[in-house]
Amino acid sequence: MEELAGADRSDELDDVLAFGANKVATDVEFEMRREGDTIYVEGRITHKLRDLYDFGRFGPGEWVGARDLQEAGRGTPFFVEGEWTQSVKGTVRIVGTDSDNRHVLADPTFEIVDETE
Repeated sequence: MEELAGADRSDELDDVLAFGANKVATDVEFEMRREGDTIYVEGRITHKLRDLYDFGRFGPGEWVGARDLQEAGRGTPFFVEGEWTQSVKGTVRIVGTDSDNRHVLADPTFEIVDETE
């Protein structure tokens, strides 16, 4: 089999196999107020990561030998945890109503800024 130039990523393999997939929950809190035809939105987005690195059977931990270490008492499952927040601020204009008398919105302008260092 012919290898592609630059395709060897074995030095990055541990990082890729270490996580596989993460579980992230996101909460959003915001307030909206209307002034004329403009709706102002302001709020906070909070992301929470909590995922068990458990060396499960048939998963990445088994492929790289971490499960063997766990079964030998030399490795222990642990949680990968993190939390970060972002602020959100923006506007959107009401430009009319549709045939069902619902507002038609246009010109959304939003800024999302990471608050966590």
